[in-house]
This record gives sequence, C-alpha cells and structure tokens, in this order.
Amino acid sequence: MMEQRAKDLSREELIRKYAEADVFVLLSKHEAYGIAVAEALAAKTPCIVAKTSALSEWVDNRNVFGLNYPISIEELTDLINRVSKIGVEGVNIPSWDSVVEKLKKVYRGVLYDF
Repeated sequence: MMEQRAKDLSREELIRKYAEADVFVLLSKHEAYGIAVAEALAAKTPCIVAKTSALSEWVDNRNVFGLNYPISIEELTDLINRVSKIGVEGVNIPSWDSVVEKLKKVYRGVLYDF
C-alpha cells in the first residue's frame, strides 16, 4: 500500500506521524527555514538533515545530525541506526519573534553597508 503524503494528512495526523517516527530525515539541498524539522523536534523525534542552506543551522549533534553532500548511503544508514535509538532533549526551537529580530539585523546590516 502506498504511504500517504504529508499534504494529504490532517494537522493532527501529521503531528501523530512525527511523534510515532523513530527519526525524521530531510536531505533537501535548499531550505529556507526547515519548518518540518521544527515540527519533528516539537514531537520529540530526532532528525537527520543535509548540512546545506538553513538546515545546517539546526545541526547540534544532540537532537539534529547533519550529512554533507553528496550523501553517502552508508553514512546515512549508520546515522539512522544510531539516531533512531536516542531521545530528544533540550530542544531550542527559535520563536518567530527571534527569527524576525535576526532577519531585521541582517537587513539593517546590509542597508548600512551601502
């Protein structure tokens, strides 16, 4: 049977899927923030991400682990086996207010550099 895509799930079903997972893997090369990583962490599910774009900011080697491109299947397999046995602790998911403040600082820095 084919697995349901996330966009076909209700919000409650999606959260339950995150919580039931042993590990969440997101190997996208381009991500602006990685809201799916935040959702998985909020559900206490450890994550593996590509060390690319904004995803690299999540890597703390405690709750979120990173892989470099090109992705090695062997490294990914080993990491999944290791990470699926850990629990998520001390997650620091930034609030939207803190993200906005950081973004303002970036824009102000760029503005004043001209």
